[in-house]
Amino acid sequence: MRVKKWRSVIYTGLIVLGCAITVSSLLDYRSLPPISTSCHKVVHISFDDVFTVLKELNNEAENYESIFENDFLRELKQLHQKYGAKFSLYVFEKDSDFNLADMTIKFREEFKANASWLKFGFHAIQPEFDPNIDIEDFQSSFQNTRRAICHFADSSSLTSVLRLHYFYGNSKNIHFLTIGGGKWIIMC
Repeated sequence: MRVKKWRSVIYTGLIVLGCAITVSSLLDYRSLPPISTSCHKVVHISFDDVFTVLKELNNEAENYESIFENDFLRELKQLHQKYGAKFSLYVFEKDSDFNLADMTIKFREEFKANASWLKFGFHAIQPEFDPNIDIEDFQSSFQNTRRAICHFADSSSLTSVLRLHYFYGNSKNIHFLTIGGGKWIIMC
């Protein structure tokens, strides 16, 4: 008799738990925004540290007729064509063996033609993170990176949204970006 009673208690407990999960799921579902029926939906995705893509395009320029022969950029283009996705790619000014100022202009017109959905922005001076970066070095690198992007792509290829390396900006850098460097939307 006791075993039947425990089975009944367990069975009732499982039913109550199942009902609680169902009610909780319904409440979560009700809190979701309505599905948009707009034909103007846009997806915007950003990637950090895409410096190697540009290095590859530069170093293999004679082997590429189009930037979309690069696997990464080809995938982005396919996502753009299929879903209307727009991308911001965040780059370093330099690393140990490449400086963005040396980027080939062979693909400039192609970057410019795709600037409505493919943008570039400053990420950091170099891949190695330095929380104690000198403000003058930061400002110089920021401007150098923007000039380089305008040179190898076009000013229309500059993103208006920044994503700093490791989402880090000290008060001097942030002051420069919001006052001295123009009004920027800073993602951090």
